[in-house]
Amino acid sequence: MLSDYLGALKNTPGDSAVYVLDSGKPGANMLITAGTHGNEIAGIMAAVMFVEHASVEAGRIIVIPCLNNPGIIASARLNIQTAKGPRYFPLGTRLVPAEHQGWEDPPAYFAPNSAAELPGYEQRNINRAYPGTEDAGLAQKIARAVMNVLETENINIAIDLHEAGPASGVAWHIVANPKNADIAALTILDLEEKNITMHIETSPSEMRGLSHREWGDRSNAAAFLVETVNPAQGDNYAPPPDPVHDPAFPLWRRVAVQLEAIRAIAENSKGKLSPQIEYSGLPDYAALEKGGLEPWF
Repeated sequence: MLSDYLGALKNTPGDSAVYVLDSGKPGANMLITAGTHGNEIAGIMAAVMFVEHASVEAGRIIVIPCLNNPGIIASARLNIQTAKGPRYFPLGTRLVPAEHQGWEDPPAYFAPNSAAELPGYEQRNINRAYPGTEDAGLAQKIARAVMNVLETENINIAIDLHEAGPASGVAWHIVANPKNADIAALTILDLEEKNITMHIETSPSEMRGLSHREWGDRSNAAAFLVETVNPAQGDNYAPPPDPVHDPAFPLWRRVAVQLEAIRAIAENSKGKLSPQIEYSGLPDYAALEKGGLEPWF
C-alpha cells in the first residue's frame, strides 16, 4: 500500500494499492502511475493491464493504478462489456475532493518552489504538489509518498499516465524531464514507425510541482508523462462525447498509445540506463485495433 511508504496515509482515503511485478532477476526498476486525475481513464486501464497481464522477465515494474484514490472512491463507474460480462472501472475526479484534503482551499496556490500563481483549488491537484510533504493536505501527502517510492525502490524509469481534452496544448504529448529528452525523442521516432503521432515537450522551468519535473530533478529516475486525448474532457459539448466509443478518440486507441509509449520508453532507455527492464504479455496497437479492449478484461 502507498501508506507503506508514508505512514501518514494509513487509514485515510489517500491510501491506495501498489503492485510490485518482480521478475526475480536483475534489471531496472520501472514505476508506472495512473489515476492522478481520476477522470483520465485510459491511463488507469493501461496500468490495470500491466498488473493483470505483464510478464516481467528482467527487473521490476511497480504500478499504482489509482493514485488519486480519494477522487476515485467518490466517483461514477465506467462499464466495459467483456466476454465474461460487464466489468466496471472508476471514473473519478481530477482533484482530491475538498472533504478529504484536510486544508481549506487558499485564495491562491503556489506550487512548491514556484512563483506561478494558480487558483486555490489547485492545492488539491496531486500533479501540482510534488515533492509533497506530510505536513500539509492529502494531495501533498500522496505526492510525498510517491517520492518515497522513487527513493525506496531505486526507480530507474518513472512514467505518469494522463489524458487531456482535444484542444489542450499537451494532447498527444510525451513530456520529459530535460535530462531525459533524448530518450523521449527516440520514443517519438519509434512511435512514428507504428503510425502513432506523438509530440515531445520538456518540463517547463517556470512551472514546478509537476511529476516529470520533480521526479527527474529529485531522484535518479528518468521521468516522463504520457498524455493522450479524452474527448469527454472537452468543453461545451452537447451531448457530451462517449469516453469509450467516441469515433475520433476511442478508448482502445488511447490505451494502445499509452502501452506503446511505455514500451518505447523502456526500449529506448536501454543503453542510456543500466540496468535494463524486460517484459512481455501485453497487446500492441495492432492487436487492440483489431480486437478492442474487451478480450483483455
